[in-house]
Amino acid sequence: MNSETLFAVVKLVIFLPMIIFLIILSAKYGGRYLNKLGSGRLIKVYERVPLSQNSFLSVVSIAGKPYIISNTQNDVKILLELSQDDLEVYKNNLEGFDFNLIRRKMKNEKVQ
Repeated sequence: MNSETLFAVVKLVIFLPMIIFLIILSAKYGGRYLNKLGSGRLIKVYERVPLSQNSFLSVVSIAGKPYIISNTQNDVKILLELSQDDLEVYKNNLEGFDFNLIRRKMKNEKVQ
């Protein structure tokens, strides 16, 4: 082994654990800061799903009231006002909403 290779291995052994430690530290404490950053906002976007290149379906909360809105290049429309219970189910469920339930609500059918 020449001296350059040995120096590179020593640098790797010293700096790699430091970098991994900094990544873990920033993930642990940086998440708290990011959560606090958006907490005082009037409008919160929970999810944005693209429908086509220029249109999106979004789950938002405006002044504490949850809505499903459609966003296009020229237009933003409120499609459905959700209840707070629906939003809590959405927040607690990683897979999101039961979209069959949402379809029935949009068609004004009776939901159980």
